[in-house]
Amino acid sequence: MRTITKDWASRLRMAGAACIIAMGSAVTAQAQATIGLYELARFSLNSTSGTGNAEFIGSNPIAVGWNGSKLYAAGFNGSGGTTNTAIIEITNAGSAVAAALAAGSGSFVTPTYSSTFGTVSTTTTRGYTGLAMNGSQLAASLDLGSNSPNGIQMFSASTNTQSWNLSATGTTTANIGTTRGYAGPDFDPGWQGNAAQGSGLGWATQGAGRRLLNNASSGAPIYVSATTAAFMASWPSAALGMVINTPLGSTTWRDIGFNPATGDMYARNQEGLTRTNRTGANTDANPNTSTAGQSAVIWSQPTPGNNVATNLGYMNTVVSSTVGSFTNAYSGDLLVINDRSSTASGQSWTSVIQFVSTTGSSITPNWTFLSAPATGNAAYDFEWDQASQTLAVVDYANRNVSIFTTAVPEPSTTAIAGMCSIGLASLMLRGRRRSENNS
Repeated sequence: MRTITKDWASRLRMAGAACIIAMGSAVTAQAQATIGLYELARFSLNSTSGTGNAEFIGSNPIAVGWNGSKLYAAGFNGSGGTTNTAIIEITNAGSAVAAALAAGSGSFVTPTYSSTFGTVSTTTTRGYTGLAMNGSQLAASLDLGSNSPNGIQMFSASTNTQSWNLSATGTTTANIGTTRGYAGPDFDPGWQGNAAQGSGLGWATQGAGRRLLNNASSGAPIYVSATTAAFMASWPSAALGMVINTPLGSTTWRDIGFNPATGDMYARNQEGLTRTNRTGANTDANPNTSTAGQSAVIWSQPTPGNNVATNLGYMNTVVSSTVGSFTNAYSGDLLVINDRSSTASGQSWTSVIQFVSTTGSSITPNWTFLSAPATGNAAYDFEWDQASQTLAVVDYANRNVSIFTTAVPEPSTTAIAGMCSIGLASLMLRGRRRSENNS
């Protein structure tokens, strides 16, 4: 009987162990440094730019709302004249994403639409600036270039009708100052995720270095940027919002987001990405005196610029996952941002869209696209749904919205596995030949 000698059996065991360690190290390294994204569905929103179409929302889609089953896009007016901007639901998004997740493969999907809503006459270079979803609530910010009661609005995602705006809440221009929807809003979970500790619809506006907050259900003002005697007489429980401004002093807020577990706030402005560490319902680590790594700029924009559609998305509790043959080893919280230092055309999706940790460290994205996205002008918006582990991305210039799952191939691990297989097979063959020669 021909057998592999003890010496070669020992070598095989050692080689196998080395391969296992190598593959484990590759997975660990990827978990620490990269995030996988696999495109499940891409919807062309080209028809929403046609003024004669029922689904017209503006010249381009600029903001996205997504809760894992309902998908919304809001429009911006870049036409050069006055026209309407509006919001629309892509009604087949939930079913398309569910089918892709079940199949483990993505596809291009022809969108179906609801009726438009939130329609407002808008001058050129103005329009909606952000959307955010929390269950069946859809919040929107609108910048008309001047103060407006529609600067911040809440809609029901069940009926696509407006629940409230600033005029219905007492937070009018005369009472609290600027009410332009300059920055995309987000739902504040409250300090330490406690709804009783400062939760509601959070927002920020140009010229105000404070976090503003309204009751998400009624719109009643909770924290504001300024007060008057008349305002306080009507809303005695309202208070000045916590200071979120950083040492450099920029209040050109473009988007905000909250950590659902801690209530810490993240904001995008022309400086870059800032973090405000909460210490209570309406208190935080002073951004003008605290050290780096606390309330401060955690990522600096290479070339500061006051550009619309400079956004962020907070991606909480990303988990290791598998979709079909595709896997993602990353786990933890992170943020997705777009570096819109320039508004020029010809910018690449993969260079503009970036991922960072909650302290600002770079995380490398591993994209798997249905097809390579066309270059654009760096205007993108994002919304993450933790339950389904999916990320919605709207592409302004190319009028697309895509849904990604955090699950893609691990080429480094696959390559190591392949090399180990070849190496072990070769070693086994050499061992067999050696035993034959010795028999």
